[in-house]
Amino acid sequence: MSTLVTVILVVVLVVSVVPVAFIIVGMSQSGARQRARLAQRTPNPMPMPPDVQEQARDLYLTNIQANKVEALRLIRAHTGVGLREAQMIANALAAGLPMPGGRAGQLNDDLATRARALKAAGRTEQAVFLVRGETGMDQSAAEAFIDAL
Repeated sequence: MSTLVTVILVVVLVVSVVPVAFIIVGMSQSGARQRARLAQRTPNPMPMPPDVQEQARDLYLTNIQANKVEALRLIRAHTGVGLREAQMIANALAAGLPMPGGRAGQLNDDLATRARALKAAGRTEQAVFLVRGETGMDQSAAEAFIDAL
């Protein structure tokens, strides 16, 4: 009787462990790997004052590499973006374009100002959508916010 129990235990063990082993081996051979941690990116860079934009543009337009590095440092310090985004901003400024993610030389308005402008233009539903998108509020809370403006 004990041999029968031992055989049953071995069969159960093989049936439960072998599929898991095949899954693990299959994942390693198929190139599956742990998800790499992605670098966080700033979706919209913080606005830079016009004088800082001019300073960064002047530094970047010189052909001296040290000045270009300094311009990138200046942009990163004022916007909080990564190196790649700072290079994109510097290239845009050097080309005479406004800073990406903002209006030319002006600071972005806060949420209440933008929502108030939409409400005044009769676009209340878009104002609610804006508030919900930027704050994560539910529909009723966003409508209450717009009504309070």
